[in-house]
Amino acid sequence: MGLAPDGYFANNTPITLLHLQGPNNTTFGFGGGWRRWMSTGMFIGEHSDGMYVGMKPVAGTTNRSNAIINWNDDPFAGAVDKLSFVFTRANTNGNGTGTNPINSNSLQGYEFMLLAPSAAVFNSQGTGEGTIGVGPVFTDALPPTSRVHMNAEERMSNWLQISNQNGTGQTVSDGFRLGILGDNQNQRNGNAFVYQQENRHLLFSTNANTNNVSPNNTLERLRITRIGAPTNLVGGGYGIYNPAGLSNNTTRVSISHNPQNPVTRPLSLLHLGYNTGGVGSGTTDGWRDWMDIGTFTSNGTDNVYVGLKQESGAIPANDKHDAVINWGDNDGINPLNGPDNLRFIFTSTTTGAGNSPANSNNGLEVARMVPALGNTLVAPNYGMMGIGDFTVAAPIDAKLDIDGDLRIRQINQKENLNMVLVADPNDLNRVFWRDASNFTGTGGLPCWDINGDGIQDPNEDTNNDGNWDALDCQGTACWDLNGNGIKDFPAEDINSDQVIDVLDCQGPQGIQGVAGPQGIQGLTGATGPAGPQGPIGLTGPQGPTGPPGTSGVTADNGLIMSTATNVQLGQPYTGTGALNGGELLNSREIPMNTHRLLFSGVGRIGFGIIADAKFTLRNDANWQNVMLMESSNGDDIFKFTESKQLTINAERNQPTGTNAISINNTINGPTSTGAGYFGLNIATNTNETAGLFYGARIAMVGNGTNSSNPGDLVTGLYVSSSGQGNSGQGNYIGIQG
Repeated sequence: MGLAPDGYFANNTPITLLHLQGPNNTTFGFGGGWRRWMSTGMFIGEHSDGMYVGMKPVAGTTNRSNAIINWNDDPFAGAVDKLSFVFTRANTNGNGTGTNPINSNSLQGYEFMLLAPSAAVFNSQGTGEGTIGVGPVFTDALPPTSRVHMNAEERMSNWLQISNQNGTGQTVSDGFRLGILGDNQNQRNGNAFVYQQENRHLLFSTNANTNNVSPNNTLERLRITRIGAPTNLVGGGYGIYNPAGLSNNTTRVSISHNPQNPVTRPLSLLHLGYNTGGVGSGTTDGWRDWMDIGTFTSNGTDNVYVGLKQESGAIPANDKHDAVINWGDNDGINPLNGPDNLRFIFTSTTTGAGNSPANSNNGLEVARMVPALGNTLVAPNYGMMGIGDFTVAAPIDAKLDIDGDLRIRQINQKENLNMVLVADPNDLNRVFWRDASNFTGTGGLPCWDINGDGIQDPNEDTNNDGNWDALDCQGTACWDLNGNGIKDFPAEDINSDQVIDVLDCQGPQGIQGVAGPQGIQGLTGATGPAGPQGPIGLTGPQGPTGPPGTSGVTADNGLIMSTATNVQLGQPYTGTGALNGGELLNSREIPMNTHRLLFSGVGRIGFGIIADAKFTLRNDANWQNVMLMESSNGDDIFKFTESKQLTINAERNQPTGTNAISINNTINGPTSTGAGYFGLNIATNTNETAGLFYGARIAMVGNGTNSSNPGDLVTGLYVSSSGQGNSGQGNYIGIQG
């Protein structure tokens, strides 16, 4: 069945079960967007554009058809046909109110969604990318630019929300939200948000099939959560996992090494690798409850933590945190899986000039820490540190084990000590201390054995301390003049520096030696800075008078100042109209602050602001008035133009009894009988016959009221006369036509 307002179906057959055809401004019918499968449905055509709503049989089947909404037919830039979903609010007339696209009461209504082929992105067949725009302000100039483009009007927030009915709920605070936050201040508008609004985890993954995902098999790679969000527990089940007893709102982030075995119970602010307790222990392995703000990395039962450790006793209580590098968890008890070492390894580039073994796959070990007990140490003095590459050296077996040399940049002297360090070459140069007094050469004698008999004689204990050692080998100090071993002030402080030491052993200064030969002359130094400027010299004699200059044009009407302090502007006036000398060479103006006095060769004089003279005489191409007077705010007060039109604008804002315009005319002297004189004469001459003209028109328009006398009238014409004469006195109005 076909319906058309212009008799279209008198000569045309409907193309669908119901065909509605509107006006057509083309010569080719309903356009090329129709397809032969558009049969069981409704086709709506207007001009060459159309829309089909109906069924579409599925090719190759006998009992299957899909429901279709189709629109057609132009996909090209500048003429893209679109499918639009528009809401219009009830209005008293079909025109709506205005044309604002974000007002559902407007003529065009409020567009909720727009489907259109892209005019900028095309596939290999030349078809524009299909786009869906959600929002009311898409236009031909600003169309949707993505497959799905959500665009809020003005500065509004723009959210995509995902929820379910009975799990998350479906209010504004439920489910998952993705969007941007609007704000009236541009600097705060547009922050992007990814919000999990539920007390659940936010999970990210790749290469994961959601059909295989379950609460106990999340296949996740990244998790952002809080301690209070339920998760799978160590012994099975699902609930809150909080072994440190921290606030449930504490943040936890985990990155899993293997999404098949993800970190679902993060123990620190950032947890990398695997869950703890993964090797049958069901515990937290080397993790401790103070490992909160930091990075915890775990695999099997081994771990490393880099972060902060809060210590007690601080004021305020949260103002004492030590930086910690922790590792765990096996010590040296079981040699099959321990000890776990903390190693410092340097790796250079594997190509180029890297030194071996730094350029190898394992790199260069510079140091390591071992949680074991050295052979020379006693428990619980565990822990050793080695400096060197212990992948090739013997195992660490000392508190500090150095595979290399040792340098101590600063050593303080202590004369009364006799413990010296010695190395044992048979134990990898393990360091011991030895009494220096026991050092003897082969066949030699101790330094205290004065007579060489090897016996500790009483006179050989020179310091009388009951010991025969290196301290008995010390002689008398050079500053000890009396040999009593006591620093006697001031006698032994020879140089008077308040210190008795070897500097007091210096003898008197010798005589000055003969001067040596003069050395070679050094290089010339850099030029020094300029000195200060000298005073100005005396004025020189006056020079000779120069030759006279070339003769210029004489201006007789210029400005003359005489020695008698007289000032002459212009030239004497002859009174005959003839010029008394030369004329102005060109137009001249005299600036006076922000005003000017202007003289022109075309007979113009102006006073006022530059380029806007307040008083002008004579008309020219720029000034349009013979005479013009203006107020200080630029309004015309008196204007007489070249066309002989006179305008007078007067305004009274004065107390009662003053007039806006006053014309006072006094007539004195004898007059002949019957002669008339006029105080004010207004006469108009015209040759026009087609219209109405007024010789004089007097009108008063009043908008004010007199509050003290509401009956006062505003008078259009008031005529009054007084005096004595042959005709008497009184008011007289004469009309002569």
